Amino acid sequence: MLAAVVALLAPLAVAPAEARPGSYIVVMGDSYTTNYAYKKSQSGQCRRSATAWPAQLARHTSHPIMNVACSGAKLGNGGYNVYDEAQEVRRRGGFNANTRAVLVQLGFNSFGGGPGLWDRGQQSFPTLTGANYAQQLRALVTYVRSAAPNARIAIVGYPQVFAPGQREMCSKALGLIPVPEPGRTAAPTFLAKMQVAQKEAARRLGVRFVNLNAATNGHGVCSLDPWVNRHPFPALGETFLFAHPTPHGDAVAARTVARAIR
Repeated sequence: MLAAVVALLAPLAVAPAEARPGSYIVVMGDSYTTNYAYKKSQSGQCRRSATAWPAQLARHTSHPIMNVACSGAKLGNGGYNVYDEAQEVRRRGGFNANTRAVLVQLGFNSFGGGPGLWDRGQQSFPTLTGANYAQQLRALVTYVRSAAPNARIAIVGYPQVFAPGQREMCSKALGLIPVPEPGRTAAPTFLAKMQVAQKEAARRLGVRFVNLNAATNGHGVCSLDPWVNRHPFPALGETFLFAHPTPHGDAVAARTVARAIR
């Protein structure tokens, strides 16, 4: 495991810090954290919505938020991932003895998930386990405990998209009545397994788990009062990502996260 830490995080150990040490709340994540459809701007910057939960978290704490989340980010299994985000935090001086918390909301784009998940049929997602999730995050946790020894580390779960036991997607006739879509069953399976895997990974790693599923229970995409978006609106991608939080859903998430890291 030490070799894995050195291999994955060696760039962090030598990168110069550009920011003065501070009591940051560090946020790493994917589109559920940015709530923005597009990965990066033309300048290469990851875009983030002003209503996403990390932005709203600032209302509940006096600590500065260092948010490096990027839509499309994965855990440590290829592509732009948590270790790329961690390098950005290190470059900006976010890991230090005064760091308040390190929050990670990732996994949706790993283990066979991703944006195409919503249209797929039944899959079992055999690699989506707590053990595998923990393995991909362990090197980061080890590094943070060394570089930011006083930080509270937490895996932030995903909001409820499907009710417990729901086995299929649904659409809304006229935006009101849930209509089952029996052929689109992958997403409910994946997100149910993700909830279990993240909770188990947190236990294995000895970190906190922020249960946004419980905090948003009863307000999934097929509910009468959804806190996630029912329909995709590509032209308005910043605020209408399908099955991603509404501004109110993100407000609930921000309050839940704030309580968890006090």
